[in-house]
Amino acid sequence: MDEDSSDRFDYISLLYARAHGFNVPTLKRLYILYEKQRMVSDSVVTLTNNYRSSQPILDFLTDNIYHEYKIHSPKRISPHPELKYSLYFSHVGGKAELNQERTSYYNLAECYEVIEQMEWLENHWPLEWNTFNWQNSVCVIVPYSKQRSKIRKLLDENGFKDVDCQLVRNIQGKEYRAIVISMVRTYQSCDVVYKKENNKQGFNESALEFGFFSNNRTLNTAFSRARSLIICVGDARAMIKFGDNKCILRAYIKRCLEFNTIQSNSISIDDLEQLVDD
Repeated sequence: MDEDSSDRFDYISLLYARAHGFNVPTLKRLYILYEKQRMVSDSVVTLTNNYRSSQPILDFLTDNIYHEYKIHSPKRISPHPELKYSLYFSHVGGKAELNQERTSYYNLAECYEVIEQMEWLENHWPLEWNTFNWQNSVCVIVPYSKQRSKIRKLLDENGFKDVDCQLVRNIQGKEYRAIVISMVRTYQSCDVVYKKENNKQGFNESALEFGFFSNNRTLNTAFSRARSLIICVGDARAMIKFGDNKCILRAYIKRCLEFNTIQSNSISIDDLEQLVDD
């Protein structure tokens, strides 16, 4: 099975898992069981120290994904000294297109923005982050194999051959000083699917596949790979409108607005503020 076909297989597997309740991890199901039987205090040990990520990243994950417990970073990992924060957002509209086989999406505007972010990192790499090494320091993370191949080609052509570029399903257990996440999907590409499925009997928005917009476990996997900086490239309008993660992604954009770690090539920052507050 090629990578593009495996995107479709992952989507079908996700639908099956949700239909049979397998989308909830085993440890989470055990916790729910113990909680119902009032055995949590006797049977569960909760680890609240994280030695990988900076505190701003952990604060965001705690507030929007983990919820139950405050996660701490004993190692005092520093964010980017120029940005003074660990979350960054670049709004890119672009156009999400399907490949010829209609099994995988790509967004060329986001591909080019990823290269711009690589150039910025290269020119603003902090001394506090120790010796610069692309291979072990930065990773581009994407939800679709076609987007991966497009970005991989541009990275190679622009002098970034050693930068890791991975599908999110392949990065478990890895860590990087900085990650760049390409969301790929746009408002238009999601809206077409939503309107088509909304008219069907038994419509369930959670069953729709919108990449990083759909599964908080996948999004958490991507976010938690970063030690000091997350750069998210995507269409803000789509991020706050579609999928089960829209509240998480709205909160992400709000944090970036709050700390002034945001840019946009097609909409004003004032309009972005109004968008996320609506």
